[in-house]
Amino acid sequence: MPDKSTPVLKKGKPIKYVPKGSTKEIEQAKQTWLIEYYFNGKRYRVTEGINKIKDPKEKKTEAEDRLKTLKEDLADGMNPENPDEYYQNLHKINLTLPEAISVFTQYHYQILSRKKSIQSYLSKLNALRI
Repeated sequence: MPDKSTPVLKKGKPIKYVPKGSTKEIEQAKQTWLIEYYFNGKRYRVTEGINKIKDPKEKKTEAEDRLKTLKEDLADGMNPENPDEYYQNLHKINLTLPEAISVFTQYHYQILSRKKSIQSYLSKLNALRI
């Protein structure tokens, strides 16, 4: 078994029969789809959220998006044996309090919060600076 492999989308068994009024894509979407890869000699299979979708185009789009995301995460150093550690480190941002207040105010100006609301928030945040 390989030490590490590229994730691959598997679309279930090949379609041999297409009922009248259906298409091959619709019948393929009824199959169980999964993303399979190997990491440190152990096989991983990802199916979350893919098989709930029955529309062939939506299912294909969702599966390809998940496949792309998984490839990127593995390339960035995600360990499937402990994915929580990777995602916690991914969301950590080190900011000082003045930088955080600046980001906060820029966000509220972008989403067009009321001027009075922004002033109220800033009065509380500036009290923390002291």
